[in-house]
Amino acid sequence: MGSLTASGLPAAVYALQNSLLQISYKNLDSLTFSILNQTKLFFTAIFTYLILGQKQSVQQVGALSLLIIAAILLSVGEGSTKGSGDKNADQVLFYGIVPVMVASVLSGLASSLCQWASQVKKHTSYLMTIEMSVVGSLCLLASLYKSPDGVAIKKHGFFYGWTPWTLVPVIFNAVGGILVGLVTAHAGGVRKESR
Repeated sequence: MGSLTASGLPAAVYALQNSLLQISYKNLDSLTFSILNQTKLFFTAIFTYLILGQKQSVQQVGALSLLIIAAILLSVGEGSTKGSGDKNADQVLFYGIVPVMVASVLSGLASSLCQWASQVKKHTSYLMTIEMSVVGSLCLLASLYKSPDGVAIKKHGFFYGWTPWTLVPVIFNAVGGILVGLVTAHAGGVRKESR
């Protein structure tokens, strides 16, 4: 039960966040996506305060405020018909801006929960990484059930099209997950998100 609380909830939140980011990638230009995705810093600071009671310095609050102002201005510009190029404004808003903003909120929540688990509950980052990968994989496998990717996997098999080079991002992502867990445990979620 402790593992589900410490690792399961953040893993499920991160899985949902990643699905939302995939939707947003397709509907926003890279600059808009990148800036809006950085609002996760703001939400991490808020959730770190709400869950752990950690306050930010005046300089950090100022920087986070500027980040939110930039994100709002960019969203307004991108959401208008002038800033959306060949896509309509509703598609940009509902399939671009909204998913990346919800993903940023979820990222802040999950990061703060991971920090709580590692700093307050003293859950080791290595064990937490393993638990989160198992729960996250189960969540993603469940989401494949009715998706087009799931249909393709049923038809061709899971490893269809894989080459030895396919393992490179998988290995780097695994190592990165362990490093992110260590940074969160020792430096906190806000510093992790500002990487």
